[in-house]
Amino acid sequence: MAYLNISHTALEYARFANLIGSSKGIKMFVVDRIKAVFKFFIVDSVVNILGDLFEQPLIMWAFIGWGWLSVWVMLFSVYDSIGQL
Repeated sequence: MAYLNISHTALEYARFANLIGSSKGIKMFVVDRIKAVFKFFIVDSVVNILGDLFEQPLIMWAFIGWGWLSVWVMLFSVYDSIGQL
């Protein structure tokens, strides 16, 4: 499996080296890297969080829901306080 990852990375760098003369090639390389970072931080973490959440008993769902409700109330309170300044 590690061989495939190394090979895939080598192919990306080879593609980048071939396209370095054009601005479109550089732009596509940067966009691909940004997409990979967003996928890592957003998609992968959400999948792990939801996977762990579905294993919890019902009482934990209640505590988690209460916590998120508290977060939203605090955020709205900060927003409302800033609006009154």
